[in-house]
Amino acid sequence: MPDLNPGETLNVSAVEAWARVLENLSFASLKAVTSEEVSAILTSFTTLTARTFSGFVMSLDISEAKNSAGNHLVRLGFQSESEDPVIMGQVESFVRRYANWVLELPAWSASGLIKSRSDFISHPEIGARHILLSLENRTKEEALSLGQSLIERLKAGESFAELAKEYSADASNRDNGGDLGTFGKGRMVKPFEEAAYALKVGEVTQTPVETEFGFHIIERTQ
Repeated sequence: MPDLNPGETLNVSAVEAWARVLENLSFASLKAVTSEEVSAILTSFTTLTARTFSGFVMSLDISEAKNSAGNHLVRLGFQSESEDPVIMGQVESFVRRYANWVLELPAWSASGLIKSRSDFISHPEIGARHILLSLENRTKEEALSLGQSLIERLKAGESFAELAKEYSADASNRDNGGDLGTFGKGRMVKPFEEAAYALKVGEVTQTPVETEFGFHIIERTQ
């Protein structure tokens, strides 16, 4: 089963969301599982970890191997990253109820959980700045040509911040060099997001990126 990519964690907004996660899993019927079988199968596993904003942490260790019934074993784990007595109490409650559970998960259900994990993934945020060339007073061809010329000037060593101040139509950040701060996936329009995430830190888009707002020259900053 594939693991999460570096920097990805599962992100839910409340402890109760984990109850919904567990309810949506199709676990095999409960039966006695020996400690020897658990030790043998759970030597290699995929861990899905959920951190709530309040500091509650829950993990699912899903075995890579299957047991004799063809099921994956799932071990639950709980901890608190908060000193809030309420959160610590929730963790203690979950530990009392589930810490000694080892669940069996059919292979199709385990694969479904990993496949649908994108619903829960919080992708690492990146930083970027941009120069927006609007189409209010120019044609697409003119904006594209201007954008390409600015990219060539950046390659020649001119300051991104200074060009943003002079040319960008985004009044909210042009005086700050076009800095957009940090953002995660789903925060920007799709073409902008895809172009920004495809860059390495310090790289600038090779061609202007078209969105509904105009053409963007994007530099990834972190």
